[in-house]
Amino acid sequence: MLEVIRETPKYMAKDSVFESALVIHNRGCVDTYSNITIVENLSAGWTPANPSLLGDVELISASVDLENNLITWVIAPLEVNKYVIATYQVKAPPVYPTTGYLKWNLSYDDFNFEEFDDFEVHTYNYTSESHLEYDLQVEQQSEYPWYEPRSVQPNKTYNFTLIVRNIGDVPAVGWNVSLPIPSSCNVTWTDGSWDEQSRIIEWTLPQIGVRETAELNFTLNCTKLGKMVFKPYGVRNTVNSTYYEDIVNYTCQGESCGKSITHTFQHPNKPYERMGWFAVYFLMNSSGYNVTVSQYRINTTNDFGDTFVVYGGHFFSAVNINHSINYSIPEYDQWSFRNTDRLFGLYSEASATYNPNTTLNLTKIAYIWNYGKLFNETQDLFAKVKVYSYVPLLENATLLIDGNSSETVGGWGEEFNFTVMVRDRFGRNVTVYAWHRKVGETWQLINYSLCEDCLQWTQMNFTYDYQPQNISTWEFKFNASNEDGNSEIYGHTYTVEKDDVQVTNIIPVQDAIVNRSSSSTFSIRIYDTDNESYPDGTTGKIFISIFDVDTFESSPPILSSTNGWINRTMSNSDWCSDETKYYLGVHSWYGATSGDPYIKDNESAKTNFTLMGELTANLLSPDGSMNYTRDDQYNYLIQFNGTVFDDCGNQKTDVNNFPVYFKVQNGNYVQTFTATTSGNYYVYTWNPDESAPLGWYNVTMIATHAGGKYWNGTFFLENAFFLASIPQLDNPQASPNPGGWGESPFNFTVNVTNVDNTTTTIYLWLKNSTVDWYIENYTTCSYCSNFTYFYQKNFTKYNIDTWYFRFNATSESGVYQNTSDLILIVERDDLSINLSSGDGISVNRSDSRPNNTVRLVTQAWDLDLSNYTTDIDLNNFHSYVWNGSSWLEEQENKNETHFYLDFNPNCSYEAGNQSWKMNVNNALYYKNATSNVFSILIYGDLNNTYLSPINETFVVGTLITLKGEIYDDCGAPVIGASVRFELKSGSFTDYCPSSGWVTNTSGNLYVCQWDSSSAVAGVYNVTMFSNKSYFNNGTTIYSYAFNLTKVPELKYADVTPDSGGWSRTFNFT
Repeated sequence: MLEVIRETPKYMAKDSVFESALVIHNRGCVDTYSNITIVENLSAGWTPANPSLLGDVELISASVDLENNLITWVIAPLEVNKYVIATYQVKAPPVYPTTGYLKWNLSYDDFNFEEFDDFEVHTYNYTSESHLEYDLQVEQQSEYPWYEPRSVQPNKTYNFTLIVRNIGDVPAVGWNVSLPIPSSCNVTWTDGSWDEQSRIIEWTLPQIGVRETAELNFTLNCTKLGKMVFKPYGVRNTVNSTYYEDIVNYTCQGESCGKSITHTFQHPNKPYERMGWFAVYFLMNSSGYNVTVSQYRINTTNDFGDTFVVYGGHFFSAVNINHSINYSIPEYDQWSFRNTDRLFGLYSEASATYNPNTTLNLTKIAYIWNYGKLFNETQDLFAKVKVYSYVPLLENATLLIDGNSSETVGGWGEEFNFTVMVRDRFGRNVTVYAWHRKVGETWQLINYSLCEDCLQWTQMNFTYDYQPQNISTWEFKFNASNEDGNSEIYGHTYTVEKDDVQVTNIIPVQDAIVNRSSSSTFSIRIYDTDNESYPDGTTGKIFISIFDVDTFESSPPILSSTNGWINRTMSNSDWCSDETKYYLGVHSWYGATSGDPYIKDNESAKTNFTLMGELTANLLSPDGSMNYTRDDQYNYLIQFNGTVFDDCGNQKTDVNNFPVYFKVQNGNYVQTFTATTSGNYYVYTWNPDESAPLGWYNVTMIATHAGGKYWNGTFFLENAFFLASIPQLDNPQASPNPGGWGESPFNFTVNVTNVDNTTTTIYLWLKNSTVDWYIENYTTCSYCSNFTYFYQKNFTKYNIDTWYFRFNATSESGVYQNTSDLILIVERDDLSINLSSGDGISVNRSDSRPNNTVRLVTQAWDLDLSNYTTDIDLNNFHSYVWNGSSWLEEQENKNETHFYLDFNPNCSYEAGNQSWKMNVNNALYYKNATSNVFSILIYGDLNNTYLSPINETFVVGTLITLKGEIYDDCGAPVIGASVRFELKSGSFTDYCPSSGWVTNTSGNLYVCQWDSSSAVAGVYNVTMFSNKSYFNNGTTIYSYAFNLTKVPELKYADVTPDSGGWSRTFNFT
């Protein structure tokens, strides 16, 4: 059963490197039987690196997958009670604060399990902080050597070192490090302070720089077998606080008042600062006739917007009180009070019979900022108390190649002996295993052997027979096992190399002739002198002399042997690849093994041969395609024309070195002519006399070489020419020309006459910019006399181009006639853009109104095909709308029949009677065209803003100024609108102006003077009306805009009676 102990720090600086380790410990009762794979998975942004392994177990592989942020160790099987420490480094993200997650997964034998919870790592919230990580070292005793880094024996004294590394971004200062000691261990010495009662060693950590370490030492004697997990921890306390007072004057006043105020607090600008306490000082005042209730409340919020009541109170009378209140923030909640800007809410309200009023005046805020942090950083560290066992001793790992221990290189066919000296401290049986491998590959067992009662040093011998595929650099080792375990010794590297061979030339033999025009095979045979065999698959080369008989190729092709044979075939193209190298004449050749993976390089003796070429005659004319007629302008002169090439494709034109002869024959009539040259051609002009019979003639061309290095070349042509009138082509035409492709079909005509009445074929040839000349159509005529050839062709939109056409008439005798090349222009069709709908249509510019989008529609009429088309790319179809000062292009669409623009005007367009049009430009199949200009009515909105008077009181008879502003739906000021104000109080209604409208031709402020003399007293609502051409009318109502009162009047004063005694009652009215 395996367990994993994580040794990873939790806190580190941003962009820092820290160490981490996973201890894999076999705490079970049986060994694992398969390799162990442990995978560490890290969050994105946390970069792993440098995986390694501590312990005496083989690390098979360690790899980092940076794409998936994985580290993988593959470890050899782990015995009971053993452990290994898988170490690696991590680069923290460059930002803070960042939380990362680490999680291991362990698989071995048939088990697979993973870390129960993700392990969190953090870059702290601030820079300029030091953080700690820990490691543990155990000093092994020389008399008890041991390869596990954290093991100690029970009841023996061992020196420990606690290594503390600074993984922050500033020097570590002010830290105390403590280490609790298990009760089964006695502390015999320490350079720290040991407290027996608490069983804790404490050190004052010296200042250490970034990535520097401090070594804290102690000595233990432990009595209990098993694992120990030390938990060192470092403590540094930076907690402090600062008191502030702010004098303020935040006031909320009125019958009912609510006000929110943002207050900016002073702060110490320290790490981890948070508010721990504050107090507010304030005045509460209420007044009015017969105040029945006065209510006050002060709220504030935390950083998340949650509201807290600082003070709340009510009174059943008028008050005038100075008061203060403290608000202590609980420790757990202080991290919600870190912002320096905080919202305060002031609320006051009073109820009274007449004229209630309140005042809530916040005058001072006192507060305390806490800052700093109590750092406590710990980490698990594994150690093991165990009984040591001792494995066999090995020395003098030796390799002998053919009995020579000083050799480190040998052929694969030689004898390889491996020896090692072995003994057991107590004379027990020891099994010794010999291993070898190609460097970097997997170890392979050579053999094993038993050393019985192996008290004395004993030499163990092993032999291995290497094969050709084993050629490489190897290394070897031995391991040995006894009842306590295994030991291992490494030998060294050595090289298994290639075998020696003998090479012999076979063919061509000495002084052989080789024909350059055909393929020739050069053969050697190789013999492996080490294996005494003819090898298969051996690579070699065959070298042929170049330039002269003594200079050879530097890099001929690589060949492979079959039963020792290596063959090189030289084809005509090989010989001719460089005629200077492979000249005609005497050459030499030899063979060699070269670059074979299993055989050494060696070469044969040299052998001479002679290389010869071959000539090829090519009769070019006459070639059977041309007959000679009485109309021939050359007066029956027959031109013999031919070329001569050698077998390398070189043309020969030297009549002295390469003489050429033309022979003509008709039955028994034979003539032979000696050719001359003209340029690159051998030529002869023959003017046959009357003795030359009419009919078909055979021609033979013979090419020779004066130097004898070539075989002759002969060319024979039967019916090479015929002794035999020329067809005539008149009035060739194509119409229409030019014409749009929609005007198809196009007509092609020509008149044909052939005097000798032989059957004649008439061809129509066409070509354009992308297609070369081709036959479009043909027909035949016999006894052709002014025969009219007529053909019709339909062109499509894909055929728009400048075309060329010509006619050809060919007689069955082979005589022919061509017209000149004529031009036919197939052009784009003519087009007209016609209105379908949308002329004079109205649209609202504001999207909040209906009818804010209208469809403008046209159709494209193909004037050549006389139908509508939408076969126009929208990149070539354009829609424009006039915005009042310029044309703006809009993106249109199309369906199967129409092009349309769903026009939704924005603020780029002025309200008014605007225009629109559509056009086609640079379309593939149609000429440019533009529609007529059509109209569209764009309507904006008038948005009124009533300005004054607001919340004012006037006396009846006052001349009151009414003001308002107008903006359109795009937020632009509206000038020149017509405005009227409606004033209502109860059933009373009046207007300003009383008739007509006010306007402003220079701005958007509209003013009207209202005479209130005839108005009634009361609260007035004001409605502002506006209108303007091409705008939707605007209406704005402002309720309770102002109050109109009347001065009291006293009339008809009277007393009854007018006079009387003092005891009478007088009534006054």
